[in-house]
Amino acid sequence: MNAAGSSKRIVLHEDDVGMCHGANSAFLELSGLGVCSSGAVMVPCPWFLEMAESAAANPALDLGVHLTLNSEKQHYKWRPLTAPSRAAGLTDEFGFFWPDVATTRRKAVPQAVEAELRAQIDTAYRAGIDVTHLDAHMGAALSPEFCNIYIKLGLEYQLPVLLTKTLSAYSPNDNLVGVTEEAFQRGVALARAGGFAIFDAAIQTTWGRPRSRPIEPAYKALIDGSRLARRTADRRHRHEAVARGASRSALGGAIINNSPRQHRGRTAIGVGKGPQSGHPIRNVSRSSRPENGARGIGTATTNGRIR
Repeated sequence: MNAAGSSKRIVLHEDDVGMCHGANSAFLELSGLGVCSSGAVMVPCPWFLEMAESAAANPALDLGVHLTLNSEKQHYKWRPLTAPSRAAGLTDEFGFFWPDVATTRRKAVPQAVEAELRAQIDTAYRAGIDVTHLDAHMGAALSPEFCNIYIKLGLEYQLPVLLTKTLSAYSPNDNLVGVTEEAFQRGVALARAGGFAIFDAAIQTTWGRPRSRPIEPAYKALIDGSRLARRTADRRHRHEAVARGASRSALGGAIINNSPRQHRGRTAIGVGKGPQSGHPIRNVSRSSRPENGARGIGTATTNGRIR
């Protein structure tokens, strides 16, 4: 995700938490090691309660709700929380979610979708999870038929939603076959109008990647590009610090160097004037939890406003 005047920032995210014990264990271990920024839990899944128990015991976990409208495994299934009738179009003949997004888009009644997604968020809160954001399992809630519901719930619950600036930038778009860029952009425009920050890209690990390949090429390109942008920003900040140092000293202001330092619960970076100068210190949010009603995951802010 990018913001005006800032370098790129990367959110390392694990979804499908709650689907199985292994997903829960991986998320807890990676979060504990500091190599996973956040995760999202599938509330209708069998191992949801295990994850809810861990999250309630550790409020520091950054855990959102992976809004679920599909059950894609052949012999391992889950059902809607709302126990809808067949007329609602959410389930197959056995009462499980449809295995593919295309069928859900074709059959699901939007009112039933909203009721189910709302129930998943409410259940996560009741289970003790400090929900930090919303995203969509298999991208189903991003489809044109339901994206307005997705954004509506983000606004109502004051939670950031994961949405990319283009459909092609959303790597799990293989589940959104038939969705046009024009239709996807209607959702993006609605999210922007609601004040949400929009991600540049969402990249998923390729399931069929052989172990012999050490890193996803898309990941490497993103990380290398972010490092280059960061080095460029650091050079610019150092130049500004030198150029303005004398005048700031005369005013009694402080120059913040390029090392992160705490400022009112956020991490201040770059160059800014000290408290005597009356100018805001540029800062960057450390987590996806909204502050003062602001929405956005890792959003760059200036003086408390989303940029």
